Amino acid sequence: MKKGLNAIVSGKLPIGGLSSSAAVTTAYLMALCDVNDIEVSKLDLIKYSHWVETQFIGLKNGILDQSANILSMDNHLMVMDCKTNDYELIQKGADMPEFEVVVVYSGISKQLISTDFNNRTDELRVAGWLLQELSGIEFTPSLEKVHLRDIPVEVYLQYKEQLPERFRKRAAHFYTEQARVEQGSKAWVAGDIKTFGQMMFESGESSFYQYESGIPEMKDIYDLLHEYQGVYGARPVAQAIEVPLLD
Repeated sequence: MKKGLNAIVSGKLPIGGLSSSAAVTTAYLMALCDVNDIEVSKLDLIKYSHWVETQFIGLKNGILDQSANILSMDNHLMVMDCKTNDYELIQKGADMPEFEVVVVYSGISKQLISTDFNNRTDELRVAGWLLQELSGIEFTPSLEKVHLRDIPVEVYLQYKEQLPERFRKRAAHFYTEQARVEQGSKAWVAGDIKTFGQMMFESGESSFYQYESGIPEMKDIYDLLHEYQGVYGARPVAQAIEVPLLD
């Protein structure tokens, strides 16, 4: 690149939430490419933005935040295979009732790198190691290359009770979240907002109790919304709660 830029970053959402680092990074990269007349594919933008987070910031996250920023479309659900980078934009079903998405800010700003986020990632990988050992499937020597995605759910179901509690919880969150994605996608296509919202509630419950993430303020907001009439579903997102509401 031969040109830099002077820029002002602004937005309507609170600072420090909703994967703000991924949003800012992708915006910077797109702006730099624009002023330098560089054409970069969407998937390459995702890859470069992810590199910044993992190699520069040091956060052990995946590519979903960047992908949502770059690939999403209005009124569509983005379903992505983060192993192959294949994705699909699914239009909501014709029978979907009107609803609003509301972001409830907890009021607490926190950098993920200063939390146990990276530890949770390592705990998932250790759970994978244990499942490999218990089942006798091929062992992955490097912890960084262990992915529960590569271990069939049947293996988890067979050996989950033999996992120590901490790692059993982490694995439970991963495998049940995969199932919720599939069921939620089907509900979206069918226009079934109630089932879709229920998947969000279950995702939130699992995030707090199985993955043991989130701050107390977010948990309080989630609990209130779970009981509030007219709320289809809610789940934690960074320092905020995402809520599809009744019209």
